[in-house]
Amino acid sequence: MNAFSDEDLDLMRRVEEDAARWLGDEEDEEAKSLSVWIDALGETLEKTEDPLLRRAMFSSFLRRAEEQKKSDNIEQEQEDAGSEDDEEQADEDANHASSVSPTYNLEEEMNDAFDEKDELEASYKEYCLKHGKTALLPVADVINALKVKTIKDLDCSNYSMGDSGATCMAAYLHHLLYLETLKLTGNNIHEAGMLALAKAFRDCEHLKAIVLDDNRIGIAGARALGDASVDKASSLEVLSVSNNKLTDPALAYVIKQLVACNRLKFLSIAMNSIGDASCDSLTKFCTKNRSLENLNCNWGYIRCKSAEEVANSLRWVSTLTHLDLGWNGFGDPLPCDAICAELRRKTCKIRFLNLSHNRVNPETSCMLASAIEANNSIKTIILDGNPMGKIGCRRMLKACHHAEDEGLEDHHARRTTRDKNEIQVSFKNCSFEHNQVTSQFNPSEPGGEYLLDMENPYSRLIVSDLLKIEARSKGQFVRHAMMMDGKPYVLPKWKDFDQEPFVPDLGELEFRFISLRKFAKATDKLPDSIFQRILLKFEDRGGASMTPEEKRHWLHNRYHLLRMASRIGKLEFFDLYMTSVTVCQARMLLSILQNTEDRIHFVATVYLKMNSTAAPRKLLNDLDDKERRLLESLLGPESYHFTPNNPTGHYRLDLSKHDEREVALRLQELRIDQDQVDQELFSTVSKHAGGSRNRIELVWRNTMHNGEPFKYKLHFSVPTSGVLELDFVELLKPQDKTDNLICISDEDWMAFLEHVKEVGPVKALIAFRLISNTELFLTHHVKELLCCFGKEAPETFRVEVCVIAFARTIDWHELFGASGLFRKTLSKTERRMLTQRLGAVNLFDHVMAVDYYELDASNEEDRWIMQEIVHFAVAEPGENCVNETWNGMDWETPKGWVQEAPKFGLYTVYYCRERETVEKVMAEANAKHPCSLENDIIPVGTSWVDDFMLHQIKEKLEETFLSAEDCFEQIDRDGGGTLDVKEFATGLVQVLWIDFDLPALTWTQLGIWLRPHELRGFFSKIDQDGSGQVDLDELQEFWQEY
Repeated sequence: MNAFSDEDLDLMRRVEEDAARWLGDEEDEEAKSLSVWIDALGETLEKTEDPLLRRAMFSSFLRRAEEQKKSDNIEQEQEDAGSEDDEEQADEDANHASSVSPTYNLEEEMNDAFDEKDELEASYKEYCLKHGKTALLPVADVINALKVKTIKDLDCSNYSMGDSGATCMAAYLHHLLYLETLKLTGNNIHEAGMLALAKAFRDCEHLKAIVLDDNRIGIAGARALGDASVDKASSLEVLSVSNNKLTDPALAYVIKQLVACNRLKFLSIAMNSIGDASCDSLTKFCTKNRSLENLNCNWGYIRCKSAEEVANSLRWVSTLTHLDLGWNGFGDPLPCDAICAELRRKTCKIRFLNLSHNRVNPETSCMLASAIEANNSIKTIILDGNPMGKIGCRRMLKACHHAEDEGLEDHHARRTTRDKNEIQVSFKNCSFEHNQVTSQFNPSEPGGEYLLDMENPYSRLIVSDLLKIEARSKGQFVRHAMMMDGKPYVLPKWKDFDQEPFVPDLGELEFRFISLRKFAKATDKLPDSIFQRILLKFEDRGGASMTPEEKRHWLHNRYHLLRMASRIGKLEFFDLYMTSVTVCQARMLLSILQNTEDRIHFVATVYLKMNSTAAPRKLLNDLDDKERRLLESLLGPESYHFTPNNPTGHYRLDLSKHDEREVALRLQELRIDQDQVDQELFSTVSKHAGGSRNRIELVWRNTMHNGEPFKYKLHFSVPTSGVLELDFVELLKPQDKTDNLICISDEDWMAFLEHVKEVGPVKALIAFRLISNTELFLTHHVKELLCCFGKEAPETFRVEVCVIAFARTIDWHELFGASGLFRKTLSKTERRMLTQRLGAVNLFDHVMAVDYYELDASNEEDRWIMQEIVHFAVAEPGENCVNETWNGMDWETPKGWVQEAPKFGLYTVYYCRERETVEKVMAEANAKHPCSLENDIIPVGTSWVDDFMLHQIKEKLEETFLSAEDCFEQIDRDGGGTLDVKEFATGLVQVLWIDFDLPALTWTQLGIWLRPHELRGFFSKIDQDGSGQVDLDELQEFWQEY
């Protein structure tokens, strides 16, 4: 009889159904015990293919259950009778029952099972109902069943057979002529049992797989197993000795003997002492083996040099698909570099890689990520329990999700044979602390100065990544300053995109790298693959349209995703995925998130990553008032009110805060965007007369880091800590950004003015900055806002309005020059503050160069303007420089200044132009920047100088005196009621002022010094009767006129 009959199957089915019914009560401890046994029995029967062996095991259990029932009945009868005779009889029956031999004749056992199956079934049910106890299968029954010669796969795991059982089994193995797989896991086999088994293995001609996990075969047993492996070299394909607590020499001997096994596909030596000797043997084994597919060295504590040797030997095993190296030291740079080299091989077949608890740090995780990007085979990578950090995690996620890291996209598709599904990656119990070491390389922020030891694999990865970034025009090396071991060195560019870049592997390489990372464009968006993945992972799709398996998989992914988010912080977590998103993508993702906290953190992450400068404010429309307040609190004012389309303004950023550092990064990107304008300007003026010019930083002005002056450089890398303070100036004008020059409508502007009058000057500035991100203005709009609050506005209000309008005014030429808005509307103090913020060079407009200048040649910006005036004076016809002075004396510019202007001294001048020149520059201005100069406001000739000079003098007087009466009273020292020229000039120079803020009354000298031509023009203007004397009435008349 070679198979179970229908009755047998029906019996087993009913037994399982009854057991399931009995297990309904989870509080029943006996039921739980029975549950354990039922599961074990089911698994054993499923693994045992031979029908006779299955039947023997099943019937043996039924017989044991019956005997247990009889024994329990005897004990019950003894308890009820209470007599000594009955007790003696019961003891005899119990001893008889317990003395029954556990070894049964297989044929008799099967016949009894068939003949008495109804009775056995009833006994079994009664026994289980009454006791619910586990009856262990006797080893002898299994051994007897081994007489079935046709069996191929035998699983005798977890029988606790010990050495005696193993010895008994070994005696029968030679009868199994076709045995191919033998599993003896968890049988408490020691040296004696292993010696017997090893001897028996030699007689099993077809034996291919030996599994001896969770035993203690010892040194002698290991040597015997190794020797037996040599005899089975031609057939052995699987050997597993995990968790045998083998010593290093014992394990080394086993592995050494395996070198002869040229068909071995699976080797597991996990949870043993894999020391130097074992690693040496394993290295030699890997170099010889050409068939190994699965290698498990988990919990081997392989470290340092041994780990490096083992990792290097993997390159010889071209058939390897499953590599388990958990709980070792392969995360160190050199072993990790060897693993990366294997992953980069085009013939690499590794599909599963376990590097959990291997000390994989941010540096080595970036190395692994780079290798995975070039790999076509990997499907699963386990990185649990590693201190990867934020940068390492982000790089690994992008590599595993087929996302192109910022600056590291390959020029050709390297993953041509990889499935479209993403690589499965696990980060359980990893450290994602985002306080990175300042020297940590970040591909998305590659700029900076580098000093690298090229023997270090991570240093080579950095150079390789930088070469790829340079090839994509996202950055560039400063090659003329590159040094290798203190000597000039030329690093070749990456041109052959089918090969990895050439990187030197020796020496100390020193260089600077300039990041050319650009602001997100309107065409940039989150790749569809990542966007759809995020939708699936965060969308609460319920379960109506999902199969149970899909629902389970989705819940599993969602759980680990949210668990990762809780460990590293939601804002940093979203940041791992988000690069540049469209407003539609952002709004769709936002609509999925229901939790307020998740919504706020999501918006905070994408707020500065939108591909449209107007998109962030649109996204705010999807938040309610409470969420907007929470978002502003989370981001802070610098980030929340940041306007990427109009970044000109003052910033004070705490770089330790994620959102504020993101603003600094955006300002750096915007600086790169304007580098071409800066280059063109410097290239143009360097050809002008006036001598050589120093390169002036026009965009990042007044920069301070932690209170110390900081000079911006192109290879600047934004620090991760400290306070960064600067004035940012946008050089690009509206015409440089768009051809659609449409200013704000009159209706919208009037509504805006009404609104700001209601909210006051402070909130008016916030509102003006926000609308400046999307709207353009004209000079008359700016003038109306400047005059909106009068004296009620704070001192800096008018200056801040001008700063905001600086790069958002269509007719921007009309802001500058002698007749420009800034000169006519702002006071001298306000103009001085504006110059400090924006810079004298940025406020100098060659089109509107007609103006009055007071220049300090020791100041590089003033000298730059002075050189330009010298150039214009030479290049343009007519009388240009009027009323010049040098250090307070009348002056005429010498010809020597054409070659090189002086670097010290005070120079004042009124620069003028002929009508032909004015018309020419106006035409050129509108041709280059349409609509930038619509009104004919440039003064022509020199007639404007005298009147302008009087306005300048009036400004000086107003800064010192409260009124004309106050001025006259302080100058007229003798009280005569009239002033001549000498008395007037002397009085102005000797003016004193009482400072009431000091503890004691203090007189401070605030002298007003007028240059000779100014004094002559001023006195002749107020002395209208030509008497040589001026009185109070004449001064009052001048005061009112100007």
